[in-house]
Amino acid sequence: MLPAGHGLRTWLIREPGRPAIYRVAVGGLVDSLGSSAMAVAFGFFLYDRTGSAVWLSAWYFLSFGITGILTPIAGWLADRFDRRRLIIISDLAAAACSLALIAATGPVALVSIAFIASIVGRAGRPAFVAALPNLVGEEELEWANGTMGVALNIGSLIGPVLGGALYVAAGRSVVFAFDAATYVIATLAVLSLRMPFRAPSAADDGLDVERRGVLRGFRVVLEDPILRSLIIIWTLGYFAVDIVLVGELPLARALGAGALAFGILEAAWGAGSIIGSLVGRRLRKEQGAVAILIGIVGIAIGQGLIAVSPWFIPIVVLMGIVAIANGVEDVAGYSLIQRRSPDEVRGRVFSAFHTLGLMANAVAFAMAGAIVEVFGPRSVFALGAVVSALCVPFLRPLFRERTRWLAVGASDVETSEM
Repeated sequence: MLPAGHGLRTWLIREPGRPAIYRVAVGGLVDSLGSSAMAVAFGFFLYDRTGSAVWLSAWYFLSFGITGILTPIAGWLADRFDRRRLIIISDLAAAACSLALIAATGPVALVSIAFIASIVGRAGRPAFVAALPNLVGEEELEWANGTMGVALNIGSLIGPVLGGALYVAAGRSVVFAFDAATYVIATLAVLSLRMPFRAPSAADDGLDVERRGVLRGFRVVLEDPILRSLIIIWTLGYFAVDIVLVGELPLARALGAGALAFGILEAAWGAGSIIGSLVGRRLRKEQGAVAILIGIVGIAIGQGLIAVSPWFIPIVVLMGIVAIANGVEDVAGYSLIQRRSPDEVRGRVFSAFHTLGLMANAVAFAMAGAIVEVFGPRSVFALGAVVSALCVPFLRPLFRERTRWLAVGASDVETSEM
């Protein structure tokens, strides 16, 4: 017979390392699966109830526009309060919103609850990405970010299909309940980690007003030439990748592709994202700048070729290549931000990046429809390629830092061998 409490002690993870990341990656996969399924079911149900694209636009605007403006507050919370507790509260509050959607029927109630869900659901994200270096250690950040990317992308790939199937077979209530359950599972994964989610630092009472500020993350980014360059690349990259979303379906239609072929195109993005994250897991610290360059060039070339391809099948392959490049760039970028950001402000630094990225999304979505209508669906792919290429000059500080780091590393090796 096992000693009392032995099973519980075995379930809990008390030391940083790969087991902790595997645990939260499983939780993240399940969470992503539920969120992706819910988004499909919610969109279908809202449109079925209203028959209006205006309500869909309102949902997108509130979820991806207004929520972005509120992101700095989430970053401040991540740096001011217990990150582990914040993630748990965020997940449980999102689960409650998913259950509340079961009872909602009118469009005002549906969109309002979905808006609240997007706020509380995003509240824990800066806390998690800020805590990741404390869960695994700085030397394995690329592996950790890549592992999380694989998990989230698998969920995003399978979730929409599952959500659509459940919606047709069992109705939206089952999908929303499933989403709530996945949040609970993600919460249990975080509860199983009995380790600090932040580095030891000065007591909160000792922090001056400036370091407490909600917008402190923006100042940290502006004061660091590498983070300053990276946030420009990040913002332009969001615009370049997301502006093409509006042109995908019209382009597929123009080339004679049906719904099944379009689904294959979307699956190519999901599969490419998983491969990109797997590649990113094998990156080393000194390869970050090169990986971001490869990502930028891969996106620019891939989207440029999509813009001129006369056939649909090559576009599917090129979409997968763009997704791979984007996945590698994401892993390298996240790892670089985590290394450059002090733990006490890391949540606000990430919120600065996410805020500008979401604002770039809003601009891209606002422009894309008119551009497609006037110039055709290929035009947004061409524009995305040009914007991605514009990121290359901003890589100069990253490569200067890489050269300096390699020189210092080589010097240390020579010293140790003498």
